[in-house]
Amino acid sequence: MAQAVNSDQATAYTQRHVHNDYTIAWVTILEEEVVAASLMLDQTHPGLEKIEGDDNFYKLGKVDRHNVVIMRPSRAGADAVSHATTNMARTFRNLRFVFLIGVGGGAPQEPVGEDADDEDLRLGDVVVSFQENENQSAHGYVLQYDYGKYMSTGKFEIRSYIRKPQPEIINCVRGWKVERLLGNSMLQKYIQDSLEKIKQSGTKSLKRYRFPGWEKDRLYKVVNETIGDLETNGSTGELVTRLARESEIPIVHYGLIASANAVMGDGRKRDELRDEYGVMCFEMEAAGLMNDFPCIVIRGISNYSYGSKNDDWKHWASLTAAAAAKDLLSTIQPTSIETTKTVIAILDHKIEGILNEIRKGTFQ
Repeated sequence: MAQAVNSDQATAYTQRHVHNDYTIAWVTILEEEVVAASLMLDQTHPGLEKIEGDDNFYKLGKVDRHNVVIMRPSRAGADAVSHATTNMARTFRNLRFVFLIGVGGGAPQEPVGEDADDEDLRLGDVVVSFQENENQSAHGYVLQYDYGKYMSTGKFEIRSYIRKPQPEIINCVRGWKVERLLGNSMLQKYIQDSLEKIKQSGTKSLKRYRFPGWEKDRLYKVVNETIGDLETNGSTGELVTRLARESEIPIVHYGLIASANAVMGDGRKRDELRDEYGVMCFEMEAAGLMNDFPCIVIRGISNYSYGSKNDDWKHWASLTAAAAAKDLLSTIQPTSIETTKTVIAILDHKIEGILNEIRKGTFQ
């Protein structure tokens, strides 16, 4: 499958690159996400030697004006992703921006009107970990909702202190959002280009990346008490009535993404976190990664986070998230990246800080 994608999806580039040519890290977890990311490459580059002990999968190439490292860890889990990113930073020592891109579970709100697209979250839409008004959330852009303590009342108090990305990358996202508001988005083109590459490849398995159809986007009502089959996780089995969406082109939402070490599969808990913190999306890797590598998280919505197993949207959501990432990268000037600290410098600074605390006896 990878061979077919390589030959048809991007222009092969014969010039030999070196490790320091690459400035963008594109972190994926699932195979579907790697394929979707690969479909966004304008050029593919030959692989490069890795440092000893680096067992990550890499795919190298160019997106717009940027040389990109697409990485998939050899193992799953938040700690494994952080470890894999450390190896990536040591193999590619000039990386400066880190993006975590793939699928996530949505936290939809009740429909509020015809012009409320920004709040009407559907399967295949994209959520970006960014809030224009930082006062909206004391937890920044990612909420680690399984980190905290139980109070005497029995309530679990979340104490999430996830590091924010560098100001340079936040400004790039802010600029991208403005361009989208002005109608200068290439998202639709990038999706269509990818679908054309899939068509030309003739690979049957890639057909799963096509739009599944709105009839497969089903949102069920959730009740407060546990009822019926436990597998419904609070769902009544009754569909929520929503306004029809005519276009299959995804809407990009900006807001708080919640992260934990377990899959969110409870509709009641999903709604509690949505209502209390403004959570728009749930996923499993960002919290572990961002404590060491502040990054922007981009998630295509593949389910509604209440335990209902549905893989119909996983491929399409991987593709829409990847297309949104390419749309963002196309608005970033290379000079904006060159002035940013390298990922390895950020990591080394953190390690030095920990060592200093150990020497002083203040490390906790």
